[in-house]
Amino acid sequence: MENITLDRLRQAGWTSERNINIDLIEKIFKEKSIDMPQKIRAFLRQYGMLEIRFKRKIQAIDIFEVIEFNPIKAIGNNLNGEYFKDIFDEYDINDIVYPIGISSRGNLLMLMTENGTFYRYTDGFLCKDGENIEEMFDCVIGECREPIYFE
Repeated sequence: MENITLDRLRQAGWTSERNINIDLIEKIFKEKSIDMPQKIRAFLRQYGMLEIRFKRKIQAIDIFEVIEFNPIKAIGNNLNGEYFKDIFDEYDINDIVYPIGISSRGNLLMLMTENGTFYRYTDGFLCKDGENIEEMFDCVIGECREPIYFE
């Protein structure tokens, strides 16, 4: 991971020893009929509920970005396991994703596959942020790596 990425993670309270209790997240997943594979569970124990805030400049305008690894916010009141199983049908991607958070002021769902691939999604928009945690963090948090956009 790049230094800017690590700095932003640490400023948000992350340490390599972090291991949070995810009982509430597991309960919500169960209520919404969303499986929680071991890899998703491990990710959420280490990074779940982190809120990373930083400023980015877009065309000379300061934009304040918030990345929240809060899958409960991603699920909200209306989404369930069926939604996440079928989310990529229109992109011919045969993979199931799991909610791990939100970005872009809550407008994009942050998703992870059981194989550890990361995406951001909303109706009409999909980007792949990385094939592993480090690539995703450098893309989304460090802004030093570009996502792959799908049309």
